[in-house]
Order: sequence, then C-alpha cells, then structure tokens
Amino acid sequence: MAAHKNSFHLIINSVSAAHDLEAFMRLLRRNGTLCLLGAPPITESHSWPAVFTLLMGRRSVAGSPIGGIRETQEMLDFALRRAWRRRSRLSRRRASTALTSA
Repeated sequence: MAAHKNSFHLIINSVSAAHDLEAFMRLLRRNGTLCLLGAPPITESHSWPAVFTLLMGRRSVAGSPIGGIRETQEMLDFALRRAWRRRSRLSRRRASTALTSA
C-alpha cells in the first residue's frame, strides 16, 4: 500500500468489520474522502485515524450506517458511469486540441 500513498481522491470502504482506518487515510490525496458504507457491530469499533492525518491532508471521512450489497452495487455502477463520461469528454477535448494545434 505504500506505493499508492497520497494517490486516491475517494476510497469507498464497504468492510463492515472493525479495522484500522489510518492506513486507508494515508492513501488519500489532499482533500480526499474516505467513505464508509456499513458499520461494525456495536461491540466493535474502527480504529480511527490520527487527527494530524486528517488535518494536514485536509482529508475527510463520510459514510452511511447502512449499505447492503444491492445499494452498494448501485452506487458503484453510478460512479463508474459518471467517471466514464468524464474521461470520454476529456479524451474528446484532447483529441480536438491535438487536431487544431497540428
């Protein structure tokens, strides 16, 4: 994971068991967000990231206490469709810029 430090804008974490969130926070870029879907059982708790990791990277944590498989899949499908459109628009712009500058 060290090779990917400071490289993600968004991490969607759907692991509902308690685990250390600090490692995931360090993967986020400046202004990145860790989105938690689901929650561990009441008897367990996540190990929260250090305050310094949040403040210095202007990172944030968001989420929902619920997030079943169906809802999570719908959200991932939506995000994929939007990312694909954004990439294809960017590619068209680059192509048109290349044609006009040639």
